[in-house]
Amino acid sequence: MKKTFLTIAAALLMCVPTFAQQQQKVDVEGLLKKIEKSDATIANEKKAAKASNWVKRAEIMMEAETAYTSNIYETMEANMVLMLLGNPATQEQAEVAGNPYLKMGYEGFAIYLGADQRVKGWEVPNPVYPGAVDKAIEAYNKAYDLNPKLAKKTAEGYQKVISAIQKDAGNYYFLRDFDKAAQCFEKAYEVSLMPAAGVSVDTLSIYNAGFTSYFSGDFERSVKDLLIAEELGFYQDGELYNVLYNSYRSMCGEDKEKLAGAKEFLLRGLKQFPGNSNIITCLTDLYLALGENPEEIVPLVKTAIESEPTNAMLWYGLGSVYKELKNYEEAMKAFEEVIKLDPTNSAAHYFIGYLYVLMGDAKNDEVNAMPWTGRESYDREYQKVLDLYAQSVAPFEKAYELNPNEIAFAEYLKVVTFKLRDMDPQYQEKYEKYNEIFKQMSGK
Repeated sequence: MKKTFLTIAAALLMCVPTFAQQQQKVDVEGLLKKIEKSDATIANEKKAAKASNWVKRAEIMMEAETAYTSNIYETMEANMVLMLLGNPATQEQAEVAGNPYLKMGYEGFAIYLGADQRVKGWEVPNPVYPGAVDKAIEAYNKAYDLNPKLAKKTAEGYQKVISAIQKDAGNYYFLRDFDKAAQCFEKAYEVSLMPAAGVSVDTLSIYNAGFTSYFSGDFERSVKDLLIAEELGFYQDGELYNVLYNSYRSMCGEDKEKLAGAKEFLLRGLKQFPGNSNIITCLTDLYLALGENPEEIVPLVKTAIESEPTNAMLWYGLGSVYKELKNYEEAMKAFEEVIKLDPTNSAAHYFIGYLYVLMGDAKNDEVNAMPWTGRESYDREYQKVLDLYAQSVAPFEKAYELNPNEIAFAEYLKVVTFKLRDMDPQYQEKYEKYNEIFKQMSGK
């Protein structure tokens, strides 16, 4: 793969027009002179009293902040990079999180290309002026304080500041520097709160700050930021509670008294998103960790169903609860209700198939634990296992029919039909079909 990757890159370089053959360079010295001049300006008491000088300073700082990557963005095509920047000084194979990339080195920075020949990220080891974005924020705030009539001007500047910070955050996330990514997301949110910014509160960034803090291992910051996101009404379809719980659980460690505090926000989440199976999984885990009976969750969902009996997602939530409790019969009934209300719900069809597989696995364990009494009796009991697996095929196929892009549906069809291939020729045909589909979807 390495050889092919680099060969493609070399071919791209040969296609670059002659006017772009020379690598473009950032005028670092010129930018530093501008900053030096701005420092002298604000050091002058009379000049520092003019809001326009602070606006100009902010613009210079942002020019320094984005000097290397202002024209680069994620998904940018390689040939466009070469058109804009010229040939890289170096090319080498690099890995980020185990994935291969082509690292193109330019003076002062490097760009990572994916196998699709698009930009995935970049590195700037030595910024033109470290902390430039903070200086820009300070300058825009000062300009606004001196002359609130410049609100439109500062708002335009702040939008560029926030965009630049978000861009850095996304890039740090690509580089798997989750701590810096979280810091940037937090900063983008904090800037959006400033009166001089004149923009809406950046709820997405504070959620992302909590999300990336979880991966960085800073669980306290993750919990803090996610609770802010919840307060602001940014729930990410309920997934906020899943991340929040996992961060909270990691933060609490073995302290059960402290962990019990998670029940409050998880119940809030369940009330708003009763069909979110991850919230239900978290609640079940919490009850078990606290030594409490997770069946207490059932009445909560049933009460909601009594108020809205035609709400398919409530029934879906009930099915998820029973599935976690290993009450497969009641889970099956609940998912069947989902399908009555919403026949196109592929997940409900899938879970019915999945429950048959779980029951088949349980029966298989039971058969294997039986004392040996002869081949005939074993075959008779094992047929019951196969019958349960066979009942999973139709719901799995319906799920796949409704959502052919979901790889899990194809994978389970492959696995189950493989188990049934000697039972009936139709299952051998189905196995060959879904095995091929799974290979294409997974690239294996």
